[in-house]
Amino acid sequence: MGRYEQLRRVEQAVREAGQHIVLYGERGVGKTSFANIIESEFGGAKTAKLTCSRNLQYSELWRELLRRSLRAFGRGEETLSALPRTLAPFTLVEALAPVDKPFLFIFDEFDSISNKAMLGLFADTIKSLSDNLPHLHCMFVGIGLSVKDLIGEHPSLERCLRQVNLPRMSDEELSEIVDKG
Repeated sequence: MGRYEQLRRVEQAVREAGQHIVLYGERGVGKTSFANIIESEFGGAKTAKLTCSRNLQYSELWRELLRRSLRAFGRGEETLSALPRTLAPFTLVEALAPVDKPFLFIFDEFDSISNKAMLGLFADTIKSLSDNLPHLHCMFVGIGLSVKDLIGEHPSLERCLRQVNLPRMSDEELSEIVDKG
């Protein structure tokens, strides 16, 4: 499956209510570049992208992503100051409830999060967003040979996760890039 087809799979997931995306693959295959394309060219949905860090906690990651999203939401900084200091999936859903347009939150380098409790919070967030705000989507991008490598094992999430494996480009795809410049 070429990059164009994978881009269409991601776009299709965002058009489908309650779907979230896990983009995974080995190191150096272009996952971040792919996420940047999605961030800049995504038709129909606004996006906000954040590069994860093992130093940031769940609340800090979401606060920063929400700060980046405020303009797209048409809301001011007071929205952030009204949030509780520690965010949980249900408080996040409450805060995002006024957003009535499709939106895609992109978490790049999600594999840097190794804390199992934090992965559990993200699993709960995915489930809560799917059930309560199906027009809001998350895309988790990171190194892994499987979805399980990236987000852990959460069987209840299977119905709301679109898995996109990004393999290395074929020689033909690389030649096409060189030819088209």
